[in-house]
Amino acid sequence: ADIAFSADGQQIAVARTRRLLEVWKQGEKTPALQTELSCQGISFTPHPQLLLLANGEELLTWNRETPDAPPKGISKFNSVIKYLSATPDHKFAATWTADGVVRIWNLATNREVQNLPLPVPNSQVIALSPDARVLVSGTAQGSLVFWDVSSRKTLSEIPGLNSPVTALAFSRDGKRFAAGTKKGDITVWEYQSGKTLANVSNGTPVKALWVDNSRDIVIALSAPSVRRWNWTDGSKIDFPPTDAEAYSSLASSPDGKTIAVGGTTDSPLWLFDIDTGTLIETLDVEP
Repeated sequence: ADIAFSADGQQIAVARTRRLLEVWKQGEKTPALQTELSCQGISFTPHPQLLLLANGEELLTWNRETPDAPPKGISKFNSVIKYLSATPDHKFAATWTADGVVRIWNLATNREVQNLPLPVPNSQVIALSPDARVLVSGTAQGSLVFWDVSSRKTLSEIPGLNSPVTALAFSRDGKRFAAGTKKGDITVWEYQSGKTLANVSNGTPVKALWVDNSRDIVIALSAPSVRRWNWTDGSKIDFPPTDAEAYSSLASSPDGKTIAVGGTTDSPLWLFDIDTGTLIETLDVEP
């Protein structure tokens, strides 16, 4: 269901669809922690032992030092959480509930610091900038709207993507931004200037994106494939197939060397080398 790397990249948290929460340490063949706990979103926090969880209509924290204790509630909403994501430094997170409200959280205090009711009709996906200052929403009409988190005002809009927006991503340094569509088109921009750096077609609907400014690459996850594009020389690498019925989730290590990919059902977790596209490791256990 969801994947998250720790700040040092040595641990990976996995929320599986079979009501199973796992924490893995890099290089180990069995999870360091495993507990029966249902959640559709997961993130590490600045507190070494606390994980942030989205569980239905509730935002929770779970302490890995006391794994058998029930999670503690931060907030309960009037509708289900459809999105949970933290900034790369794990200082802030954004939640988006089905009623259209985005909330920004300070993960040092676990307090809400801002909320933005999205007035854009048919918003489909959102992304929070690495500094937590800008929120982007992608619509079913094929446009992007950029919001200033502090003032809640619109900064700019990019129309004309010609297909519903299905994936958004900032590079870790915030200098590049990418959007993917249901038609499979991927566009990469220079964030500050708005200059278009790449337009490529993935061929199938884009489910998730990862962008790296230092190497000029974007990785696109679709249901049947993982593909890496270089927007400078136009080269691409198709990562090797696995036995996944379909892919659904993607996360990268903080050093940008490893990408983790999960399936739509109770599949293993696959770790790939980003530079070569080779499969490094497969993580899976029975409950």
